[in-house]
Amino acid sequence: MNSSKTNGVGSRRSTKRISLQIPLTMTGQDEYGSVFADQVLTENVSKDGGCVLLSRDLRRQQLFRIEGQNGTRFLAHVRWCMYYARRNTRRAGFQLDPSSKNGWVIGDART
Repeated sequence: MNSSKTNGVGSRRSTKRISLQIPLTMTGQDEYGSVFADQVLTENVSKDGGCVLLSRDLRRQQLFRIEGQNGTRFLAHVRWCMYYARRNTRRAGFQLDPSSKNGWVIGDART
């Protein structure tokens, strides 16, 4: 497990990101309306969400579900999605629904 922080000095991010690869099942509809259930890996996580590597296009603000290996389920929405042609892959940043954070990889120290 690589737990190095990915927020650099001067970062605009309000929460710390931790570089961590976690296998998840992601379900929803892609940008074109096709239903999917994909096995994905996180690239990094924070207390509010993370970034996943995937093979399909998603649109901003789109809702989807995440299921962890232990069966815990989370509702999230897409914050951004980028396509990398050289690798034919995509990265998508997601934010957990506020009511769906219980049991996430990183908890809020204030709760």
